[in-house]
Amino acid sequence: MSRFFAFDPVSHRRTLQFVDELPLINLATDQVLCVPGGRLTSSATNPLADGFNFSTLRYLPYVHNLVPLWNSSLNQWIYREISSVTAVSISNLTTNRISDVCLYVDAADGVVKWATRAWSTNTSREVALEESGIYYLNLGSGNLARATYLGSVYMTGTANNARCNDNSAQRFLWNAYHPAKQILARLLPASSWTYSSSTLRNMNGSTANRVEVIDGIGAEVLDLTFNVRASMGAGVYGQFGLGIDSTSQALGLITAGGATAGIDTTVTQTVSLQPGLGYHYAQMLELAAVGTITVYGSSLYTGVQGQWRC
Repeated sequence: MSRFFAFDPVSHRRTLQFVDELPLINLATDQVLCVPGGRLTSSATNPLADGFNFSTLRYLPYVHNLVPLWNSSLNQWIYREISSVTAVSISNLTTNRISDVCLYVDAADGVVKWATRAWSTNTSREVALEESGIYYLNLGSGNLARATYLGSVYMTGTANNARCNDNSAQRFLWNAYHPAKQILARLLPASSWTYSSSTLRNMNGSTANRVEVIDGIGAEVLDLTFNVRASMGAGVYGQFGLGIDSTSQALGLITAGGATAGIDTTVTQTVSLQPGLGYHYAQMLELAAVGTITVYGSSLYTGVQGQWRC
């Protein structure tokens, strides 16, 4: 049982009260009374936990313990407790592709079940997201005609062994409801490296030096701070910047260097933008405008940090 209050959005007055004695299995309404109250997570106990290479997805209570689900027989929304939703394996999802994650009630046995659908590309859905008080996807007939959308995942790995990451470098699990600000960070582990070309390249020659995110709606804002510590000889200059979905073009370039030999300096670039629907990354880039630059990492000096709501 759950405790939940519904409010009229115009009068801002309480219109309905769910109390511990109310049998939710008998509750059905023409209009959605609440958005889903939980969060998708890799953890069995923590709805805000980071996850590394996980293949089991869970839905845990966060704001409240209810999830609205469409019942095509009643032509109404019904409500179930999130605690009744079991974990699901996502190891068979399409790799290197975003998939939507939904819940529905099986009309045959009344059990809450999972449904997924891969996107056609990583920036466009195969099945359009619809809204009627909450987000849902038409994934078929009957109760699947309005499968309650919870969020999206991006899978890596190999076929039938797909894995998901939801950590500071790769935010590949996105919640449609109750998104939380999560840390984004990639600090370069190499102690130092040099570069002497004026061609813009991936920092230290690696595509691993980036942060990656997904957005199921396309409304989130990406806030990042990019710090670079570098050493220059006399008259040597280097330039650095973040490439948004690009390894060859920076959003802007910051310059480090000076006339004094052996100058050691730290420069900073800040970025705030709305990358849009789907998968996106911010790649650290560098070039040597004049001479040979030396850049310092050690997971301390050079890297990108920020936040992402997911």
